[in-house]
Amino acid sequence: MSADDLPFWPTAAAPADIAKIWRCFHCDQVFTDAGCAGVHFGRDESSEPACCIPLGAERSLVGALRRAEDAAAEAWTMIHTEGTEAAKAYWAQHSRHQEQLRVVEEAGYERGLRDARAERSRGSGRR
Repeated sequence: MSADDLPFWPTAAAPADIAKIWRCFHCDQVFTDAGCAGVHFGRDESSEPACCIPLGAERSLVGALRRAEDAAAEAWTMIHTEGTEAAKAYWAQHSRHQEQLRVVEEAGYERGLRDARAERSRGSGRR
């Protein structure tokens, strides 16, 4: 077998003019469109390829399954990035609480400075 017969490019980078293709090793179908390949293979490696799902002529079930997988993955992403409404409400409350703590702490500091100045002015009159 010569290097021209190889089904892949053994170098670090394939030439830019080579079109991307996907081949299913279950059914040997070749896809040249990313969308069609995505429907067949699923969202990631944990998805079952469409050719392995027993569904007969009901191809719309595969599309519904893929949409459900995308929705579930998006929900997990929202949970992990704290993008849910509950997480947003929690962090908004946390931010308000931190701001209130800062205001109270600064007021206490100002009161301490005022008391120290008053004490110093009373103490300097005694000497």
